[in-house]
Amino acid sequence: MKKNVIAVAAAQTYEMVIRHGIHAHPAVAPYPKPRDYIIPIRKGGKCEYIYKVVKTVDIIPNQIESVLGELEKRQADCLMNYYNERSNSYGFSRIGTPYRFYILKKLGSIEQPYYLNGIQNCVSLCFDDIPVVNV
Repeated sequence: MKKNVIAVAAAQTYEMVIRHGIHAHPAVAPYPKPRDYIIPIRKGGKCEYIYKVVKTVDIIPNQIESVLGELEKRQADCLMNYYNERSNSYGFSRIGTPYRFYILKKLGSIEQPYYLNGIQNCVSLCFDDIPVVNV
């Protein structure tokens, strides 16, 4: 089976991912290459939603405005809103490092309870192993 899902520890950025449909992490190890789907992991390990990856953008965060013209208006708006909110709260800790920004579309909910405890960064999963409902 192809591991086409990345489950990422979203912690402080979890609500931003839900609100804006954007997730970002450093575009370096231990994070794998982009996957087809993302599950943001809430603090405590709870996984509630699965998202389809619509597009990825690898860029140093403070240069984000340079890619906005390449995106659909709605995508650009979501990306800027996420960037601004994250810059003013949690921030981007790796200065000068490219981040991978995932533009997401909610695919469905995950049957509860579904927990991935102890994940510090990310884990790769197979879509068929995820109990997805409401697709």
